[in-house]
Amino acid sequence: MVLLYRVRKQQGGRVGGRLQHSDLPFDHKHSMLLPKTHVLTDIIIGHYHERNQHPGIRTLQGVLRENFWILTDKYSITLRLHYCVRCWRAKPSSCTPLIGNLPAIRIQQVKPLAKVGVDYAGSILISASKTRKSSVLKAYLWIFVYCATKALHVEVASDLSTDVFLAAYKRFVSR
Repeated sequence: MVLLYRVRKQQGGRVGGRLQHSDLPFDHKHSMLLPKTHVLTDIIIGHYHERNQHPGIRTLQGVLRENFWILTDKYSITLRLHYCVRCWRAKPSSCTPLIGNLPAIRIQQVKPLAKVGVDYAGSILISASKTRKSSVLKAYLWIFVYCATKALHVEVASDLSTDVFLAAYKRFVSR
């Protein structure tokens, strides 16, 4: 407690503000001003870090700002959390995904319609007309993918039968 009193005396005490007439407690209205590199600041950050079960920098910054105003607080918190063994062990390391080679279709110079992939999506509900009480129909989307350019062409189909697919395919080819 004596150390806390000394720091308040050295730094001028507390932060001022415009909350004089609020119902908040005095500690919330006038946060205690702490230097960025002081033993007491480091102890307070460590205490709140362990008490709140090792939160991240932003969360700890918000918790500390309820009672304290640390000059350049993000720097002080980062510096203190760098030495927390529990946080260091729990910090996940991201693995770099292996990127596969591009398929030959994407590399070779071919005409846009030389290679086309087909997939379908659905079912989706569409209304038969724009009137208020129009019936709702189930529909499917046929998606044609130009493999050379990765462009898409979408056709709407009423079901997944072969005849409907051939009609959608004819519309696609005719365009």
